[in-house]
Amino acid sequence: MECKPLIRCEELMREVCADFEVGLREFNGEHDHVHLLVHYPLKVALPKLVNSLKGVSARILRKKRWPTFW
Repeated sequence: MECKPLIRCEELMREVCADFEVGLREFNGEHDHVHLLVHYPLKVALPKLVNSLKGVSARILRKKRWPTFW
């Protein structure tokens, strides 16, 4: 059963991926971690993408006082 923070996290991950022109192929997780399968072009620096995914999701989920994954 998915919790609301996990659903919101997926929405945030999809938004960040869209900004980077990256395809989020699969998303799954539990209350304390997530798994992503992404398809990204070579022009995207992977560390920059990961930092954005973690930073955006942690910042927004923390504002909602939901447990964060990082």
